Amino acid sequence: MAWDWNRQAIVLHGGIEHGGSYLSNTWAWDGVDWTPITTTPAIPRAWHRLVFDEAGGGLMMHAGRDSSAGPQLSSSWWLGGASLATATSFGSGCGLIPSGTPELSTNLPYVGNESFLKLEGANPASPCAFLFASAPTSIPLGPCTLYLQDSIATIPTISGVAGAAFPIAMGPHLLSTALETQAITVDPTGTGALGLAFSQGQSLVVGY
Repeated sequence: MAWDWNRQAIVLHGGIEHGGSYLSNTWAWDGVDWTPITTTPAIPRAWHRLVFDEAGGGLMMHAGRDSSAGPQLSSSWWLGGASLATATSFGSGCGLIPSGTPELSTNLPYVGNESFLKLEGANPASPCAFLFASAPTSIPLGPCTLYLQDSIATIPTISGVAGAAFPIAMGPHLLSTALETQAITVDPTGTGALGLAFSQGQSLVVGY
């Protein structure tokens, strides 16, 4: 249990219920009501320590046990603060008709974790590139739109799927960092622009 300066509430995580089960839920008490808080990952824990990290702007959980028979743990986890990780699609893709338009997806960019970009709908064995930029743009290219610049990787697709992973360090300086992404791939059908097919864009915000 700890005071969360962001939420202006007391936060309680885990514990042991009647019967011995270790709990993984998190609650905030504002002096009037208890409100559930969604945390990722949801970790069963008891006999642990919970403190507010002013530098990181969130709650840190450390040590404890995750079962009655388990060992004393030494791991630490962020339980989140006001800066929430988000991933939002924008715009639209083009090309690769009738097999479908390439689609870019990603997991949420949490600090201290790995973010993974996945491109689906590309032709097998066609090279693709993942693009990154600090801000979106909109450059018309025939029937397609280039939303970003700065290609950083070219990866061959396997059965029409390609992926790229990048680690995100644990640090408060990365919170609320915005990153725009898009993917392009060779379009042998010629329905895209310049012989390429484009995915839609993805806006990422690093957070808890």
